[in-house]
Amino acid sequence: MCAGQWAALCRAPDRKPYNGGIQGEQYMGSGEYGNQLGSRSRISTPSAWRHDKPSPERDRLYRDIVERQTELISRFLPDGTITFANRSFFDLLASLHIDAGMDLNFFEMFPESERVKIKAQIQFLGSRNPHSNAELWLEMPGDEKHWVRWIFQPVLDDRKILEIQAVGRDTTRRVRAERELRESEEKIKALINAPTDTAILMTTDWKILAINHVGAKRFGLSVDALIGQFLNRHMPSDIYESRKPKFAKVARTGKPVYFEDSRDGRELENHVYPLFDHSGKVDRFAVFTRDITEKKKALKRLQEREAELEIQAQSLKEANIALKVLLKKREEDKNELEEKVWFNIRRLVGPFLEKLKCSGLNKRQMLFARTLESSVDMIISPLARKMSLEYSGFTPTEVQVANLIQQGMTTKEIARFFSLSERTIEFHRENIRKKLGIKNKKINLKSYLSSR
Repeated sequence: MCAGQWAALCRAPDRKPYNGGIQGEQYMGSGEYGNQLGSRSRISTPSAWRHDKPSPERDRLYRDIVERQTELISRFLPDGTITFANRSFFDLLASLHIDAGMDLNFFEMFPESERVKIKAQIQFLGSRNPHSNAELWLEMPGDEKHWVRWIFQPVLDDRKILEIQAVGRDTTRRVRAERELRESEEKIKALINAPTDTAILMTTDWKILAINHVGAKRFGLSVDALIGQFLNRHMPSDIYESRKPKFAKVARTGKPVYFEDSRDGRELENHVYPLFDHSGKVDRFAVFTRDITEKKKALKRLQEREAELEIQAQSLKEANIALKVLLKKREEDKNELEEKVWFNIRRLVGPFLEKLKCSGLNKRQMLFARTLESSVDMIISPLARKMSLEYSGFTPTEVQVANLIQQGMTTKEIARFFSLSERTIEFHRENIRKKLGIKNKKINLKSYLSSR
């Protein structure tokens, strides 16, 4: 930036003032930054300035004013060639690692997508469009974006654009903050809208500040339609009156509350949490409401089922007691019947057997009579009942042989009793031992049968 550039910047002796753009000594006299840099018509000037001749003092003052600006001030030709830039602009070039030599081009500082925007902005600059603005980004080292809001103004000569003046203000922090804020808001919205519960943020006078989609749907309205509305106007008065004391308790104590109520036939559980202002006073409520109708129905069905099972268990218990009584009675009846059978056989059959034995029987007949008497005793005795189970795998002949062996009869006597050969009786004895599991063992068969 040489003195000649500044002189040219401040001097236009043959130009007429033109409100549509920058002409002559009206450097930066209009637009967003006009009040900062001023114009010749708005500031008090020494007498040396009150003519159109340039002076070193005026050049120095203009240079000092422009150089001190934190805004990025530059001028470039319609093809983008930069003809002037202040110190802040050159600092930007340095941060972009752009060589601040000759033939700097304003457009080439930007990526292609942003160049299109710049050209679209300056395309319509002129007497009717004295300025335009755009927020553009530049790619910094490390792929980091640097945002600047630019104001473009034409430098005119008889409505012909000689140069474009660009004044930029760094907006990177604001853009990043806005982006982070949007992302944060989107995350919060996602978190709020993810659950199936109604979520409401409201003031202590019940004004809705935020509500999720689930809650809006339950009220039959959109989220935007409910924001700013008073919640109590969208619920039955009896529900509002029943909830009002609970919310007042939260505001008074600063502690959350939980309660259940119902609305339109739906069972609801509600959690109300206090939110505090900078002085520690409750100024908002965070309300979460969950529809627990199905949960209540399931719980009721479970309770009913448990009651049914309890009744069934009691019935089974009573039936078990009754069955035990019946089994005991059956055993008693069985024992009584056995006693009666034993008594009747002894009373009715016993005397005849005694008479039969005393009626002059021969030896063979006496053997039959004694066997008959012994068999009757075994039938009516507990041993006979036990044998009927233990000898269930025996043939009828084996049962008879085992019975006679138990009574102490020898193989020869048993053979004579059945009119069979002794070899046949021995065969039955071997089968009996085999079925009893004592074959080839030195165990007396009569002793074994008597001990069972």
